[in-house]
Amino acid sequence: MTEYNNGIETIALCGAGGTGKGTILKAFTEENPYFNIIASPVQYIGKKLVPFSKNYNDMDFSSKIVFQYSGLMAQISMERNAKDNYLDTIIERSVFDYLAYMDETLRSKYGTDTARIEVEYSKYENIVKEYIKQERPYTKVVFVPIEFLPKDNKKSRWKERDAEKRQNTEKRLISILDKFKNYIDIVKVSGTTSKRVKQIQDT
Repeated sequence: MTEYNNGIETIALCGAGGTGKGTILKAFTEENPYFNIIASPVQYIGKKLVPFSKNYNDMDFSSKIVFQYSGLMAQISMERNAKDNYLDTIIERSVFDYLAYMDETLRSKYGTDTARIEVEYSKYENIVKEYIKQERPYTKVVFVPIEFLPKDNKKSRWKERDAEKRQNTEKRLISILDKFKNYIDIVKVSGTTSKRVKQIQDT
C-alpha cells in the first residue's frame, strides 16, 4: 500500500448504493485491525434532520439538499480529525459520493435548466475542490463498481436500491472522479469481497 501524508494511510471507498462498500470496510478491517474506521454519517444525519421521512426519496427538495450538504461537511470533519490524530483510516464513503447525489437532486428539481443546475452544483463542487487540492486527504480512492445485486434487498431508509438510479449514480461518480484524477490515486476493484480487499492491499 502506498503511504504519504506523514506515512498515514487514508483509503476512501466510492461507489453507488449497494455495491458492497460496507462489506469491504468490514472485511478490510478484519484483516487490518489497526485501521481507524470512518462509517458513513448518512444514517445518523438522516435520523437527526428528517426523522419523519420514510426514506430518502420521501424527502422534499430542500431536505435532500440539507441532507447531502450536512453529510458532506460531517464527512470532511471526521476525515480531518483522523488525519490530525495520525490514524491510518479506511472510509466507507468519499466526499465525491455526496456530489453525485447532489447532482441528481438538482437535476430532478430543475430538469433542463442546465444553467441553474451548474450554478447550484458549483457551490458544492467548489467545497470539494478546495478540500481535495489543498489537503490531499486520501492516499487512494477505491472505486467499487456495480457488479451484482445488493445482498440486503430489504428496504432501508437511506440505501439506494433502484437499479436505474444506481446506474445513474455510478455514471455520475465516474465523471466526477475523472475531474479529480490529477489530484487523487484511483483504484478500481472487482470480484469477490476477498479479491477486492486484496486489490486494495496490493496497490
